Amino acid sequence: YDKNMNKVLNNEFILTTKLDGSRLICIKENNNINFFSRQGQVVEGLADITNDMKKLQNGVYDGELIAIGDFKDSKEQFAETMKRSRVKGLKSGLKFVCYDYIENINDFQIGICNTKCKDRKDKLNEIIEDHLDLNYIEYLYPLYIGKDIDMIDYYSKMAIEEGQEGIMVSLSDSEYLCKRVKTLLKVKSFNECDVRVLDVIEGDNKNKGKLGAIKIQFEHNGELH
Repeated sequence: YDKNMNKVLNNEFILTTKLDGSRLICIKENNNINFFSRQGQVVEGLADITNDMKKLQNGVYDGELIAIGDFKDSKEQFAETMKRSRVKGLKSGLKFVCYDYIENINDFQIGICNTKCKDRKDKLNEIIEDHLDLNYIEYLYPLYIGKDIDMIDYYSKMAIEEGQEGIMVSLSDSEYLCKRVKTLLKVKSFNECDVRVLDVIEGDNKNKGKLGAIKIQFEHNGELH
């Protein structure tokens, strides 16, 4: 773990599956329902999700746009999510999986909500559970809430085995900030190997004078490649 993981030690934290979708923010204020991407661009054509959102209370809903269906792993699901979400006009076969909620829209607009992360998630769960007729909006249930640091490794490995990218670690008492924060950590696996570098190749055209490629040699099943 990196140095930021020290913030988790002896503090209560929340583990959730790292969704491999497209980040989506929904701001609902009475009859006005607007969706935004991570970059703040307006996302249109989400009629199914909009109809579900009409049933929920006002506030800011934070989550991921995910393709509906059975997929062998998160990468396949992500590819299908991108395909469906980039369709011009009406978009179908998508759901909104929410993992955070800000009740006061003004807090989101100024960039900070001081309500604790666990309280925000509990409120979001309560809102969604009160509506059993939702078809395209879901709550992302935590995998674990507590202080046992070993659970991070346990659920991280489980996520990889199930074809997921990894897990997210949130401090239970952390606030919501509209920027990158050190109280929300990503845990994912990395595959490493040692290889022999045979050549360094210069780039061409606009990459002239820059690194273009690295030629390597490695062993696989007893053969050199």
